[in-house]
Amino acid sequence: MNILNIALATTLVLLTGCTKTVYVTKYVDRYHDCETTTNSYLGSSNGYASIGSTSSNAPKFKNTSLKPKHKVIEQSRKKTSKPKLMVDAKANPKTFKTPPPNITIKAPVQFQDPNNNEPMRFMLGRRTDGTEYIDMFGTFTDHTYIDFRKFIKKINFRGREIAIRSNGGSLAPAMEIGRFVKNNYWTTVVNKNDQCHSACTFVFVAGKKKIIEPGTILGFHRPYNPNVVDTPKNVAIIKQDYVAYWEFVDGDPRLYEQMMSTNRDDLFLLNQYSIHEYMNEVHIRKAK
Repeated sequence: MNILNIALATTLVLLTGCTKTVYVTKYVDRYHDCETTTNSYLGSSNGYASIGSTSSNAPKFKNTSLKPKHKVIEQSRKKTSKPKLMVDAKANPKTFKTPPPNITIKAPVQFQDPNNNEPMRFMLGRRTDGTEYIDMFGTFTDHTYIDFRKFIKKINFRGREIAIRSNGGSLAPAMEIGRFVKNNYWTTVVNKNDQCHSACTFVFVAGKKKIIEPGTILGFHRPYNPNVVDTPKNVAIIKQDYVAYWEFVDGDPRLYEQMMSTNRDDLFLLNQYSIHEYMNEVHIRKAK
């Protein structure tokens, strides 16, 4: 085949679109200014925690990359994409152990939003651009994950966004929801002036895309058993127990160290001005 034939064949491929597949990114940024669920509580009056240096004896992580990973999927040119059914929480081959029910991680009283002390509740929300999302607010209990799955099944939810606000609570269901969010590529959001503390942050960090709005406060601290004293030995065990989950959600090792260095009576706080020191991929969305 001479050079002219090769050029002609190449031109025909480009003009007729005979290529079988095309590679596209899975998500497009469609987030704009929007209405948010109102909340009369405007956050803690406490100042934000200063950002300190990390400890030299931090747990070892396999992946220390701070850049978000962007997956590419293969999609047929002729077929139109449809929402997929939700993946079961345990479908991902990466596994980690969930803690027993007595392991809690709840914000100290001085940091709590009094509107979020009831058991976890769920509502269907809709933003001004038409995006539907799950509004999740309250305290994590042993039944929260089951209630969450029942709710999205009942309303036949096919969206990919969840807005969360909570003082924390039982850690196991929070991690199960985090696994579900990660496996299904959901976006996690904390709306304007809302708080996401303690166990709630385990859900937030699992989002494929993470969004906060002005006035948002996220509070991190070490998981604990209310009936067990935080001895150096117990603290060391706790620090290693959650490394697998943090790697699963591609969390920043520096934030993990800060969280594990903060005891049960305190919070390591991040807001729109400080969050990028530890979570580069978080989007700051302006709200009306």
